[in-house]
Amino acid sequence: MQTLEEYRELSVNDRFSRLERTRDELEKAISRKSAAELARRPDVRTWSATEIVCHSRDVEELFQGRFHTILAIDEPRILVLGSIFHKALERLGVDAGECCHVGDHPVADATAAKTGGLVAIWKRTSYWSPPAADIPAIDTLSEVLSYV
Repeated sequence: MQTLEEYRELSVNDRFSRLERTRDELEKAISRKSAAELARRPDVRTWSATEIVCHSRDVEELFQGRFHTILAIDEPRILVLGSIFHKALERLGVDAGECCHVGDHPVADATAAKTGGLVAIWKRTSYWSPPAADIPAIDTLSEVLSYV
């Protein structure tokens, strides 16, 4: 199985090819297995095959709902960087300066919050590069209090 780093190096076409093989590989792996075998967890920290399939189904359904909501939205301005924060502030009846947003995405969270006038804090991750230098970064949520 590929590591996340190896997967990131694949071209888009190679990623789609991998996705196309997934169904057949899953079918082969679970054929001739009883429901009890599929529901059994290999260890306490690892999901069973049944749990993985159910989680994948649930995520797909959630994505479908969100995608249809985005398509149906009649306020396209919400997609402008930072405007989603203005919308939230308006609904809550508070000023941007009174709010803090902590997120792990350098653009969708940190930069957008700062653009929206909020106190922006970036939660460091191993998979995103840091945002602008003037946005503070934290490793644990307990560090937030030193910025608000």
